Amino acid sequence: MHERSSVVEIALDRGKINGRAASGDLALLSQPLCEVELELIEGTSPDALFDLAIELAAEVHLHPEIVSKAERGYSLADSAIALPVKGFVSPVSKSMSPVEAFRAIALPCVLQFQRNEAGAVAGKNPDFLHQARVGIRRLRSAFKLFSPVLSVSFIEIYAPRWKALATALGRARDWDVFLSETLAPLDEAFPGDVDLAALRAKSEALQAKSQKSAVTALTRQEYSQLLLAFSAALFREAWPTIARPDKLSTANLSRFAEQRLRKRTAKIVKQLDDHGAMSAERQHELRIEFKKLRYALEFFAPILAPHRLMDYQAALATVQVILGALNDQVTAAHLIKEMHTKGQADSLIHGWIAGRTQLLQSSLNQALRVFMGRKTSWN
Repeated sequence: MHERSSVVEIALDRGKINGRAASGDLALLSQPLCEVELELIEGTSPDALFDLAIELAAEVHLHPEIVSKAERGYSLADSAIALPVKGFVSPVSKSMSPVEAFRAIALPCVLQFQRNEAGAVAGKNPDFLHQARVGIRRLRSAFKLFSPVLSVSFIEIYAPRWKALATALGRARDWDVFLSETLAPLDEAFPGDVDLAALRAKSEALQAKSQKSAVTALTRQEYSQLLLAFSAALFREAWPTIARPDKLSTANLSRFAEQRLRKRTAKIVKQLDDHGAMSAERQHELRIEFKKLRYALEFFAPILAPHRLMDYQAALATVQVILGALNDQVTAAHLIKEMHTKGQADSLIHGWIAGRTQLLQSSLNQALRVFMGRKTSWN
């Protein structure tokens, strides 16, 4: 295929990946293989490569594969158990423009999601789904952080689509947390409680239903097309690109980072200066702002002065963990209300949640005081 002086070769690779276990077991291990391989033979721009992939994916449900054939073969040979893949060390450098930094951050976010995709679909280990959602959260946070230098159309097209995918996966994660963080310690504290056993059975049924919905979202053609289209947009060299058509897109990254961090911290300080009651809604808003600041610090860490940053990040992380735990209590209360629409839930679990909330609230006040006492170079 010729386009803009580029040549793309297309090939169908079909068969099996075979191997024998490294343990010496003589049984032959195999995995089915059916892939369409696209390779840029001539030219340097990836535009033609992605254009062809998107065209094919519109006709047939093709899914971008993140794991190479060699990697799958080695996994068969040593019977390796896949583990959830966590976040990445930020690859940004001072020599990058803000748009280049966004591209360098966004791609590993997508890779983190894809690396946890198969485990999330299998549904045996909830940490795969958790880490997949972390990848989306980081990506969505990067959208907001770099919004001043990204084209409006790029944000309008892709930010809502990633948000919709996060929402589709969120329900299953809520039930995972409820079962492991709320019901598990209650089961341990009150073994044999009949009401708790009934609540667990109902929760597990709803968890299974939500997991099925999450799997559906991850196996739909629309999701595969999103991965392709978003990757194509990230690397597109011909117009329209992801950059806003102004000088801000090529601004000094250090100055841009300082401006954005200042704005993030100002929002938190403004919320904390509001001496009204720390309602669940306000705590939720505060949790989101702390999460945005945490990700921004992680993204920009390689270009920030290290002095005082470690203590600042540690204080921030403590606050975020407590706010996250408080949010889990609110979510647990909502899930219980959904299961008991007539208000017949056991008072034991309501008392447990209320007690946990009170203890966490006390810890939050102290953690916020410590955080506000930390200084950084952009304050």
